[in-house]
Amino acid sequence: MKKKSPIPKIAYKGTDKLAKSFKAKISQTSSDTKYYYGEIKNELLFLKGIKSRTSWKYETFSNKKTPVVRLSVIGKTLCMLLNKKADELDEKYYAEDVSGIKKYEGTPTLIRIKSQRGLKYAKEIISDLGFEKRKNFEKYRMDYNIPYETTEALKAKKLIKIIKK
Repeated sequence: MKKKSPIPKIAYKGTDKLAKSFKAKISQTSSDTKYYYGEIKNELLFLKGIKSRTSWKYETFSNKKTPVVRLSVIGKTLCMLLNKKADELDEKYYAEDVSGIKKYEGTPTLIRIKSQRGLKYAKEIISDLGFEKRKNFEKYRMDYNIPYETTEALKAKKLIKIIKK
């Protein structure tokens, strides 16, 4: 026989939930996170054969339609998802295995980038991916800093959806 919980269940009368896109999350993060994002994106696009595509949840960097790296914002932290296994990386990178989550099957290793050291480690991992660097790409480095926008402005641009409860 099941025991009843001593806490009565109360119907949740919450407000509507906001679903933010990757661009909206980057727009509303701190300036440090925006800097880390720009540096990593430049570093990835510096490699031959790597192309970028932005979807609702993350930005994917692929080589011949195979995802190599995905950048995502979880909470307020920039996260880099790799198509390597966490066991293959050195322990100093604090790689997490997220292969149990269905949406991360193609990129099962998660690395959180919260500091300059995390950025340095991310660049080390990117240089160890085994891709050749492009020539003279350094002079074409871009500033990928996305300016801050309010939630209302992002709703108007349809970068934030309202999910009814």
